[in-house]
Amino acid sequence: MDCDPQKLPIARAVHEQLDSIVERTQLDPCGWIDIHLALGILIDSLNALREEGVALKPDVYLFCEADKSLIKKALGFHHYFQVGSFRRSDDPSPLEIFTTAIKKCALLAKREWSLFIKWTSEEINYGVMRRPTSLLSESPRELITRSNSAPAILLYQESEHSIEIRSHSNFIEHIRFLAMHHSCQSPEEERQRLIRVSVQDIPDQSVLVKTSALLSTILHEAVVDGHGFLIGVQPFEAKLQNSNNEWINPPHYHPSIADGNYFQKWIIPLGAKVELYQKSFEAAHASVDPDHIQNTIDLGAGLRAWADLVPTMLSSDGMTLLNSNAQVLGYRIFVSELAGAQRKPARYKRPEDRSGGGRWRAFKHMWLLVDAGLLLGAYYQSQDGAAFWYGP
Repeated sequence: MDCDPQKLPIARAVHEQLDSIVERTQLDPCGWIDIHLALGILIDSLNALREEGVALKPDVYLFCEADKSLIKKALGFHHYFQVGSFRRSDDPSPLEIFTTAIKKCALLAKREWSLFIKWTSEEINYGVMRRPTSLLSESPRELITRSNSAPAILLYQESEHSIEIRSHSNFIEHIRFLAMHHSCQSPEEERQRLIRVSVQDIPDQSVLVKTSALLSTILHEAVVDGHGFLIGVQPFEAKLQNSNNEWINPPHYHPSIADGNYFQKWIIPLGAKVELYQKSFEAAHASVDPDHIQNTIDLGAGLRAWADLVPTMLSSDGMTLLNSNAQVLGYRIFVSELAGAQRKPARYKRPEDRSGGGRWRAFKHMWLLVDAGLLLGAYYQSQDGAAFWYGP
């Protein structure tokens, strides 16, 4: 196979974009093989990557072995498992190195594990590395862009025909293939807009930040599992609940969204659960009382349980409904179209239309609910990874 990066099956314009990426990230102080060529091969390999019909979406990190301690400090990777290596003296081709690393490690790079390719002056090693995290900690994807001392490049598939490249100092680039070269936002940007609205009524800033991280984890797990889903966000009305986040009386929902599985007494108050865990963690940290420690362990297990349960709700048919205090109100909600007299002018720029079947039609009905003030915002996640937000 010809390894000229301009002849790889990616958009011709990407060649110039890669030039800019290589120049800005300044990754290679030790004279490794052509980074430009490496990125071209990895981008081509990660696009629509599948194994036995199952989509694989590994995070792939490139870095020099000499910078491993900096990567560990900035991103928190502690566990490394080397799967294979190539000696420079054997003169392996770049195509062989990177396609072999992807083929052997992509299936392993799930959940907290990521794929790495690192090098010394003698050899190039590949394998998987793990960052043990809590549900409330930021992901390495976010940490790497905020860091000024993480000399690595991260690549991952953000949607079926789009690859995102991240590095230190707020470096983010999107490589979109011609098949997806229409105007659409990055799925990550769309998810962040959803999260911001879903936590906007949490009064404590620290709890808001940690709840945002939890929602990001929940959405990431739902996306990785390969299911499309819909989320609507309603305004939070504190007067309808008691101090335990229980309904005083079950609310009545608009007829257009009345057909669904709504929680009649207890809701899922993710923000309140995060606050309880955070307070217990702080108390346990300042004390040797075994009761404090056990309570923190129990609350952490509870958070993990919710983080496992909510994605299964998202994967069901219909819309999952949240409010702006990070509470889950119901799921499997089937959205009907508003009658003509109830429609209002569009509040926001509507996404470009696409062929998305029943889920996309339901999402278009949700736009009307946003325009009418019944929802704060509406979110669409496709099985192919594309995402759209209609709202502020």
